[in-house]
Amino acid sequence: MKKIFLFSLLFSLNAVAAVYGTDNRQLLSPSHSHYALSRSVAVLVPNNFIEDSKTVPGAKDLVTFPLSETQYLCPSERFASQPSFHVSCTGFLIAPDLLMTAGHCAVTFDEVRDEANSYCTDFSWNFDFEADSQGRVKTTGIPSENIYACEKIIHAAHTSIPVSPTVIDFKDDFAIIKLKKIVKDRTPFKLTNARPLPGDKVMILGHPLGAPKTISTGHILSNEATYDRSNVHSFQGNSGSPMLNSKGEVFGILVRGYPPSLIEKPGQQCNVVNRCNVAGTSCTEPDPDGQRIGEHSMPISLINKLKELGLVN
Repeated sequence: MKKIFLFSLLFSLNAVAAVYGTDNRQLLSPSHSHYALSRSVAVLVPNNFIEDSKTVPGAKDLVTFPLSETQYLCPSERFASQPSFHVSCTGFLIAPDLLMTAGHCAVTFDEVRDEANSYCTDFSWNFDFEADSQGRVKTTGIPSENIYACEKIIHAAHTSIPVSPTVIDFKDDFAIIKLKKIVKDRTPFKLTNARPLPGDKVMILGHPLGAPKTISTGHILSNEATYDRSNVHSFQGNSGSPMLNSKGEVFGILVRGYPPSLIEKPGQQCNVVNRCNVAGTSCTEPDPDGQRIGEHSMPISLINKLKELGLVN
């Protein structure tokens, strides 16, 4: 079995948070009403966790571990037995050969343009890491054509600056990635500059904790200068997830959240989900640095590169 380890180049992953009120996370199987949308959502996979298939010539096997191992989830927690990647991000299709994700999934800090750095060359993207109608997740015999390599990072920015232990100047956190081949039979997401208002219903599609594709719904808590704050349920691995309005349009990219999403269960050596109220005013365990509770998404309207590429007005 391959040794699990954290990749230092993904040290800055920071989309963590919690469950707010009732846990409405659902696996996105073919029977789900939003499955068609979710087909254009992909998981970032370390290349050394993709192996030649032992049973299907020319196919690939994904090396995964249950969440009970990668995140030390207690057996009583939902999804504890689901397969997962120890380090991961989410991305989504915005053109036949372009994918968008969070900036910290493509650069440690600052900006890169038209570059194939290690975030590009050491990882690939898979659009079909999901449950079937019986809840089973296929990790072996994956057709090679379903694995997409990165050709280059067109533009990635991760420029938020800590001002003090409790204050962060939140800035850009996005990446646009060109894939080596065109993605067929999947429809790119429609992007919108319109930012939903407080109280508006929103949803997130992605790979929380590097696990199979899920959906969560919530609503906007506040609009800030450089991000929108919501109470969708998200975790590490949701970095780069599309945030959608009630029309199914992407208005933002999930980039971070507060407080920590997993906390140690008292008296046991395993983790449980950190739970907050719907308003995002209190949690089982507050953020250790005093950050305001909520999930942050970077608005599409603030990403000028999308306008340059003609992908949004």
